[in-house]
Amino acid sequence: MEAVCCNHPDRKASAQVDSVWLCTSCFLRFTESKAKAAIERYGMVAAGDSIAVGLSGGKDSSALLLMLYKLASRLHIARLVAITVDEGISGYREEAISMAKALAHENGIEHVVVQLKGLFGADVDGLSETAGKSLCSTCGVLRRRALDIVARERGCDSIATGHTREDNAETLLMNIFRGEPQRLARTGPKTRRIEGFVPRIKPLCHLSEREVTLYSYLSGIRFQTRTCPYRTESLRLQVLTMLKRMENVNEKIPLTLTRALSRADATLAGRFGQTILRSCITCGYPSTSGICMACQVTMRYQPARDIDS
Repeated sequence: MEAVCCNHPDRKASAQVDSVWLCTSCFLRFTESKAKAAIERYGMVAAGDSIAVGLSGGKDSSALLLMLYKLASRLHIARLVAITVDEGISGYREEAISMAKALAHENGIEHVVVQLKGLFGADVDGLSETAGKSLCSTCGVLRRRALDIVARERGCDSIATGHTREDNAETLLMNIFRGEPQRLARTGPKTRRIEGFVPRIKPLCHLSEREVTLYSYLSGIRFQTRTCPYRTESLRLQVLTMLKRMENVNEKIPLTLTRALSRADATLAGRFGQTILRSCITCGYPSTSGICMACQVTMRYQPARDIDS
């Protein structure tokens, strides 16, 4: 996709894309057009869809919500629902929730805040001492289930997440390091429709983190810049650190890994995409085992919750 600036004499250059300097207006339109192209290429949205947006209050999800809001009429999106998950991290989560609320309110977008403790009886602060190094994975399992629950309740057709090109590269490397190639068949730009789950879409999959960050700043979005205090020992952070070092050697590495992920998604879909699912005996959600991961997590830490209460 070629970047072309209007070259208006009164507009100063704000960003450089593929050796072309763009003014603010042209950069915003160009970035939105890349998101729209990805949505159309992978068939992420159908006319009349209601789209849930996982809105954390950070730069990526905030930029995603604003882009979809601006593109809604052209993509024939009927409704947007922003969903913010309150993981229960005191002294940190409050700021992001406030910013998420403000962004949704300013644009007249329906907004739902859901608490992990209200859904599962436990929050991240309560699990921090017992979950240990698996805390980030535990939080991720519960957060994804929370998004599913609210999206289903609100009648949404898909859940949009703010994963950028770098996030895709991290996902590829993490699944390789974990020895779980079958997960690559479920981490592409659009997940396959499985009864009981709301499909995920990643409209920012072709955008770099730098582009999304610039879009947020130039759009005047207020977003949280602090990282989660529990993130220090996560595998994702270690992979991100390694990826940044690799980018210093070759800046195109995130792009090549994203392309590899797309090829892996297509190749592995036939082998791993037809996984037999059954209903979780506890909550009824689809699962590859008798008890889904979300229920396994809540059952595993049930003693800790009982003691705390």
